[in-house]
Amino acid sequence: MLISGITRTRIQTVAVVACVCVAAIVMTPIAVSYLHPVYPAAAEQRGRSFVGVWRYLKMYSGKFPLSQHGSKVLSRWSWRFVLARENCHMPTDATEVDWSKSWDSARGNAVESCGSWIFGRKDGSAIIVAVGGAGTAYDLGLENLTRFPRDLILFVETCRVDHNWMEPKDCDLQDFDNGVNCASSEYGGGFHVCFADGAVWYLRSDVPPQLLRKFLTQDTAALMDRDSILAPFAI
Repeated sequence: MLISGITRTRIQTVAVVACVCVAAIVMTPIAVSYLHPVYPAAAEQRGRSFVGVWRYLKMYSGKFPLSQHGSKVLSRWSWRFVLARENCHMPTDATEVDWSKSWDSARGNAVESCGSWIFGRKDGSAIIVAVGGAGTAYDLGLENLTRFPRDLILFVETCRVDHNWMEPKDCDLQDFDNGVNCASSEYGGGFHVCFADGAVWYLRSDVPPQLLRKFLTQDTAALMDRDSILAPFAI
């Protein structure tokens, strides 16, 4: 049977409308997530971990400085391990650590697991790193919270490292100077940062590295206002 011109036109119109509707259904969530990013549910535990680490820092009273300068310990162990060791409830037979040995001497030991739940992924790779360099919180000593301006970033979330959370490796300020942002996450399009006053923000991944860099050193962070400068990138 031949289809009349009018019927053919109606079929084509219906087909076009159907295609438009399907495209709208598919594209709307993508557009909404781009225009109004949503905090990924899977990242909530990560955010709580960041708050927990800040509380560890606030309570820290260990004999080892949490700075890369003047610390023989941090040449062999990360600040994360030093902090976790004091704040985790480790078995009695695992409380003694030979600080003269390398970080990997504790692999497979109960010491390794005491902080992996907050500082590392299931494979042990670090998810929380400090940013080293002149004037950073790591350079000045992460435990000196009361001396820092509130908008100084203490540490950031990252998924771009594959080293163990106990290994003494972190990010470098020079990376940000070169336009490279080591802050990242496998959850959604953002990452967590923790400020000196304990505030934890989830920032979009498109925040310019040069802008974030201004919050990474004490002198520049003292001149910044995160509520006006970083708020547009906060989720």
